[in-house]
Amino acid sequence: SGLLQVGWATAQCGFSDQDGVGDTWNSLAFDGSRALLLRQGQVAPYGKMCLPGDAVGCILDLEKGEASFSINGELLGVACSFRPPSPGTVYYP
Repeated sequence: SGLLQVGWATAQCGFSDQDGVGDTWNSLAFDGSRALLLRQGQVAPYGKMCLPGDAVGCILDLEKGEASFSINGELLGVACSFRPPSPGTVYYP
């Protein structure tokens, strides 16, 4: 039980005990428990629900400014587009 949320965040992302990846600015996440994209506090339908034992992949194309995810090697499509970051911006998985 619980939520499966995986994604990316910059060092400027402000996590707390209530807000995790995708819930705050400078972060985005795939919620495989509910088939949702979480981006900077916004929620949208995306992908499909994960099952126990599934492997989730996170793809971040900084040149194109696109994020996508996969389940068991099956691409779920582009989750969102963003302005490519300035040089030196670091994203943490």
